[in-house]
Amino acid sequence: MLIFLDSSILCSDFYMKNAYFCGIKKIGTIVLGQIVVDETVNKYREMLSDNIQRMSKALRAINNMVENQISIPLDDFIETETEKYRNFLDFFSFENFGGEAESYPDDPHEVVVRRALQRKKPFKADGSTGYRDYLVWRTALNLAYVNKSEDVHFITSNVNDFSSPTDKNKLHDDLLMDLKQLGISCSRFHYWPSMRSFLDNYAAERILEVEQREQLVDEIEKNKSGYYDKITEYIENSIVGTDISKSDVLVPGKRPIIKEIMGLTVNQIDGIAEITKSNYLLNLIVDSICKVESYSDPTEVSELSDCEEFDIEVLEHNGDEWLIQTTIGLYIHLCAIYNKESNMIESVQTDYIDDLSCPYGCWE
Repeated sequence: MLIFLDSSILCSDFYMKNAYFCGIKKIGTIVLGQIVVDETVNKYREMLSDNIQRMSKALRAINNMVENQISIPLDDFIETETEKYRNFLDFFSFENFGGEAESYPDDPHEVVVRRALQRKKPFKADGSTGYRDYLVWRTALNLAYVNKSEDVHFITSNVNDFSSPTDKNKLHDDLLMDLKQLGISCSRFHYWPSMRSFLDNYAAERILEVEQREQLVDEIEKNKSGYYDKITEYIENSIVGTDISKSDVLVPGKRPIIKEIMGLTVNQIDGIAEITKSNYLLNLIVDSICKVESYSDPTEVSELSDCEEFDIEVLEHNGDEWLIQTTIGLYIHLCAIYNKESNMIESVQTDYIDDLSCPYGCWE
């Protein structure tokens, strides 16, 4: 689920700290457009400047009343804080969506002008204003068009330019026509005229489900006998002897076999899905330090002896095929069935195994 925010929403809580934002971050990915970032940063600067002017005026009034003058250094404060805020939004996009904010749409000028002259939304009735709203709208459309497998939720409080004149909870007919022309179904493009509307009519129930899952995960992870001990037992009894030649593991030699597990850490549960009312499918990762035995030729062993990334010991010298032992860190990815009624892991299986790091440089 992709949640596309207009600047009117961001400006209500610039750093997205309130309960509304905390909730929606749990159920979807917040996406920002570059036009939204630029508009919001500009508004941030304006509001910060206005508040500083009011504070300075109040400070002058106070200084007229007191013996010792109060001084608050504000040199470059607005520019510094504005730059800090822009950096926050840029980092937010990388952290949440894995890249930069959605770029400006590349619609030709004649297309934009034609739409303004036709008085189509989000341009106003006089056709003279609405350019930035048009860029926001086109960015939202492009997001939905490119991400065809995702539901997109467009949230704005600018109902005058985006909502139907007869029902603020619905998109204007001009905008519905845009969706139709691009083949974007209204079943996966959702319009919300406020953050509260989105939460009350859609997100609240899903947020509750996520929070209940988080609580269940916390309970499971604290269950030593029913969870931790069962996972540890499976690792110790079932992983030793595993052939990892087809796993995504970089280990020297041929026919690598896990021979010993020297240490392991059961990480947090990576995913949970309800199978029945009492059974849940868990996805988890176990960090482990293992001794892996494999067969290598003397030349390769000699080359690897100078490679610090590998901890290798020769166990047997058998002509051109030596038995070696490598100590290596492995991620063991598991699937497990957890029964909520018995508070016990019922079954476990290995999904796949990969390594903590791949020292490709050793093979140069």
